[in-house]
Amino acid sequence: MKKALLAAFIVLFATAAWAEDVKFSISGDFHARGSYWKNFSQGAPAADYESESYMDYDGDINLYPKLSVGNATLNFKIAIRDETWGSIANDVSKSVNTDWTSMAGQTYTTQKDDNINIERAWLTYKFGENTTLDVGLMDGQAWATTFGDYCMGRYRVKLTQKTPFGVIEGGLEKNVELGTSALKDSEKDDYDSYFLSAVTKAGDIYIKPLIFYVDNSAALSSSAPSIGETSDGVKVLYLALGFNGKLGALDFESELGYKKADWEDFEQLADYAAVNPALAAYANAKNSNVWGAYFNVWKSMDALTPGITLAYGSWDDEAGARGTGWGFDFRDDFCSNLILGDWIAWSDITGNEEDLVAATLIKPYVTDVKLADKLSASASFGYIMSNQKDNAYEDATAWEIDLGLAYKLSDNVTYSVDAGYADISYDVEGVEDPDEIMLLSHKIKFTF
Repeated sequence: MKKALLAAFIVLFATAAWAEDVKFSISGDFHARGSYWKNFSQGAPAADYESESYMDYDGDINLYPKLSVGNATLNFKIAIRDETWGSIANDVSKSVNTDWTSMAGQTYTTQKDDNINIERAWLTYKFGENTTLDVGLMDGQAWATTFGDYCMGRYRVKLTQKTPFGVIEGGLEKNVELGTSALKDSEKDDYDSYFLSAVTKAGDIYIKPLIFYVDNSAALSSSAPSIGETSDGVKVLYLALGFNGKLGALDFESELGYKKADWEDFEQLADYAAVNPALAAYANAKNSNVWGAYFNVWKSMDALTPGITLAYGSWDDEAGARGTGWGFDFRDDFCSNLILGDWIAWSDITGNEEDLVAATLIKPYVTDVKLADKLSASASFGYIMSNQKDNAYEDATAWEIDLGLAYKLSDNVTYSVDAGYADISYDVEGVEDPDEIMLLSHKIKFTF
């Protein structure tokens, strides 16, 4: 059914493009990748490790249709078959036939169009040249650089205003809606966010401040309704300041981030120990203050581009959701290295982190090394030091070497090979250092 709807959706847009004053455009990308993994279970401290290796394939298609009529534009992102090939976990409707005595036993059944998703859908309306209103499901959790970001779909109302001093934008996000006439004070227990940001310029440098406030009363009301009305839940203030531009002959980008989280009235969750131990673990939640800093500088040359990345995340002892410490997360979009920070959120303390947490990263690198007309290479060396205290990561260090090759088959198609090798040292009694972690992958990507 979803395939038919998608086909009708694209045909409708393409047909509308013939109408007067209607403009339609579509861009997108596709990739297919095969990967070899070695020792990937060793990303967290353990008394003993079992080496393992395996191979898999993954693929993804993204389409970005736009339909414009006058000052109004509908924007979409459609994801198709973003999955690991053959993985039953991708689709709960899959069932495996275990009768291996016949060819039929080597197949599974599935709804072939279940992996089609409209990930973004929003309206952009221009009030003249200087004022723009965006309403709907659009990108959120992203600002300035990728440091501290995890770009995801967010229901937003955003107003953007051009001024003589730069661009200012502000608005709100609706994260969880509990408002209903059947629930007392339900509006108080919603999960909303508010933001105000700007982009201005001083000489050759862009300056990008952000104020982001999270009011997550729903953190308790949805999990523990009986105390939701007496708790203010989680309040988070996130401040960011990004810079990018030129430092003489060098290009650079940087960002500072500060996060203050208030966990209020969570001690009441101790009453849930008997029925929900996982929920009761938050009874010890304590307010936290963490910050991070990122700086990346590079020099574009004819034959290559050398540079260095520096990143830091602080640690707040005896703070956070469980009162056992809280660290600044570089987050998913940053991708500190190919393995540690991208595929493995090393130094993860809660199981929810996305990149390096409360760590220092020093990474010299070189990209765009021209080996031939259509062939280029890249390389990097990342050294990581944990800033955490009173846990297995306290004195942990790691290093990683990443190498890459890319060949342009055409203007729109690139074939690439990437390899990573990571080594971890915990320096903790009773915790054995793991074997080296390795990744080798190759990918073909089409963009249009």
